Amino acid sequence: MTDKPPRARRVVRGTWAAHVRKMAAFLRADPRWTIGTAISTAIGAAALVVAISVALASSNTSAGQQDAIDVGDKGPPPVAAPTDDPGATPPSDDYDGGWGPDREVFTTANPAGYVALNSITDNPVHGDERNFVQVRQAGAPNETYSDVIRGGPGTEYVVYAWVANNVADNFASPVATLRGLRARVILNSGSNEHVIGVAISADNATAVWDGATIFTRESSALEYVDGSAWFHTNPDGGFALADDPTTAKGALLGQHFADGELPVGRDSDGEYLGHGYLTFRVKMVEVQGAG
Repeated sequence: MTDKPPRARRVVRGTWAAHVRKMAAFLRADPRWTIGTAISTAIGAAALVVAISVALASSNTSAGQQDAIDVGDKGPPPVAAPTDDPGATPPSDDYDGGWGPDREVFTTANPAGYVALNSITDNPVHGDERNFVQVRQAGAPNETYSDVIRGGPGTEYVVYAWVANNVADNFASPVATLRGLRARVILNSGSNEHVIGVAISADNATAVWDGATIFTRESSALEYVDGSAWFHTNPDGGFALADDPTTAKGALLGQHFADGELPVGRDSDGEYLGHGYLTFRVKMVEVQGAG
């Protein structure tokens, strides 16, 4: 079943018709479709079947890319404010869950007057942005995203992390642009409790973090699925992360490509900027010899 992610949205009003039209155009311009059409025209349907089979067998980047171009489905349900106390320091390799840091919060009616990450409490799409990481089983509906789920070996999971620059749009300027924006993914597996942490940092903003947990009956371990990370943004659907987000330095994000910059305001087509969401996959593997 194809994953159908939510569309990245600003926390204020806007129309998504232009975005959907662009995504349809992107689908039509996808090289896989163009090549397929050319092959079918040139050498017939039999060769087309062979070409498609080869393409499907050789491509492992489709999970993130399909998430980026498959629009129109519901996103994760809006989330509530965190109920546990915030942490004071950014997570390390032994991160065991929780969010942080304690920070000034804002609303859609009264956004920040300075560059700030994930601090809106009433985002009509996402909910409370301090609670920004959710997970679901791959292939399950987006409505099943949650902070805590149950799982088991042999299954892949999709992790979702909301990212937003909360400075008010009327402050749009180079000074209001997030710079050096990065995401770091931390996977900390116990025998039956598996914590997924995401830390978002920038050179000119306070770092924030949050996590989700998968519980298993069997002794298991989480593994990152290489090449699965995609940062979804307006107006072009986003891009695959160039770096491995599970390293200590994480991976650069950005509005249009991985340059670390996330401005606010609108582009020339009226699309809202300054926000996006990261998706990546993890898989649960059985620990051999356990028990």
